[in-house]
Amino acid sequence: IRDLDDPPGLFEKTEYLLREWVTIYHSPAGVKDPNKAFTLFVHQMNCHGILKSDELITRFFRFATSLVVEISYRLIPDLGVSPTPTRSKMFQTLDAYAKLIALLVKHSGSGEHANSNTKINLLNKVLGIISGVLITDHFSFLLLTILKRIIRVGSQILHPYSARHLQEGRYLFLNAIANQL
Repeated sequence: IRDLDDPPGLFEKTEYLLREWVTIYHSPAGVKDPNKAFTLFVHQMNCHGILKSDELITRFFRFATSLVVEISYRLIPDLGVSPTPTRSKMFQTLDAYAKLIALLVKHSGSGEHANSNTKINLLNKVLGIISGVLITDHFSFLLLTILKRIIRVGSQILHPYSARHLQEGRYLFLNAIANQL
């Protein structure tokens, strides 16, 4: 998953930030006020330089997706022994990652009334990264699971749109998902 031209330490920063986000997402404060938790997390991403350029954001998502896949691979053997707790552990990370994607897409652009194309372009980019990582690993079950989670939280992306923009937003969102399948 790493390239020779990846900035030094970026993988470790991504690993740290992903762990932080999963913790924040499942914390009582994160559950109570997810927007505040997200704002604090975006500040952490800025402090680590992740949001400086599109290239760094792309690499962050590539590394984060690979880490989520790796976590899931580690838990799969336990599915036969204790399916419910293992599935719960696996979905803790998947749900948190899907929520992070949804929030980043929702808040991308300039404010609540940002151009929906900005949001859809980011969603397309992230879904393309997820598909690319998972196709490389030949693990389509995880692709479908992650897409299912993203679709589940996708309504939060479309929520701020007025009724007029909702149809266009819903179409663009579903089109972005379909293009990755």
